[in-house]
Amino acid sequence: MKSAAAMVSCPGKLLLCGEYAVLSGAPAVVAAVDRRASARLLRRGKTISSPVLDAVRQEVLRYGLETRGERWSLPPVSVDTSAFRRKGRKLGLGSSAAAAVAACGAWLASQGERLDQNLDVVARLSHAGHRLAQGGRGSGVDVAASVHGGVLRFQKGEPVASVDLPILFLAVVDTGASASTSQLLSAVEELRRHAPALHEEHMQGLVRSASEFVEALAAQDPAAAIQLADDYGRRMAALGESCGCSIVTPILHLIASAARAAGGAAKPSGAGGGDLAVAFFSQAAQQEKFLRECKSHALTSVRLQIGAQGLREESAATFESIVIGNVP
Repeated sequence: MKSAAAMVSCPGKLLLCGEYAVLSGAPAVVAAVDRRASARLLRRGKTISSPVLDAVRQEVLRYGLETRGERWSLPPVSVDTSAFRRKGRKLGLGSSAAAAVAACGAWLASQGERLDQNLDVVARLSHAGHRLAQGGRGSGVDVAASVHGGVLRFQKGEPVASVDLPILFLAVVDTGASASTSQLLSAVEELRRHAPALHEEHMQGLVRSASEFVEALAAQDPAAAIQLADDYGRRMAALGESCGCSIVTPILHLIASAARAAGGAAKPSGAGGGDLAVAFFSQAAQQEKFLRECKSHALTSVRLQIGAQGLREESAATFESIVIGNVP
């Protein structure tokens, strides 16, 4: 039976390690966070057009035709990602991927599809639409976090797997500037075309560090994970220097230095260039010292709970609390 009033939500993401390397087949570790995108079906009106939503809609229509032999008539959908912004500025929590997942989930539910039994379908359709809208770029790691939730090991071509983090005290800091992931990816692609050997050298180093980070988590070795996070941040900075762009900006360098001084490590969460930094510590006192230092530089932390539940249908009452309560 088709749903008369589908309402769904899904979490944003915090990338802990694996930026850029995930595009070369390395594993990435990503956490779903408690900032949720929401989507609901409308009885009238129309979906606000965007490249991502338009592309996802076409993927859902194609799925209905190819797997059900039906020409679905998809109702208009309202998507809200305001929880992913601060004072109108995006934070870098994967808002476009979450919008794709939420809309895809709402449309599938409207056709009677059980979301809890079709998460892989949602991931596939959302990633296809999101990737198409981004000009063929993107690994799908942010889509995976929004669909499945939790803390995940993501590797292209492999099933996602849950990750048990060792005892780590994490802190997330807003750099105060939004970044353009597409521009940074274009700069890295330009390096690959014009200096393939140098590009490959950077990628091999990032792939090695990302793989070792995953191994440190599996071994429940927080000290090794922190050291590898620091190494990964340095490698991201070196990649940016070779590309002639600031993957690790002066503010991100400052945050990394503050984390080292406190006994931990910090790196960009995502492509860099701004957005968020994630810091890793083995003790709460180190985390507190770091946050005090950030505050002295007028840098604000972002309170996030990691391991949030993935895509889910919501009751009307719960839906209202999600939409209103998560807006910063």
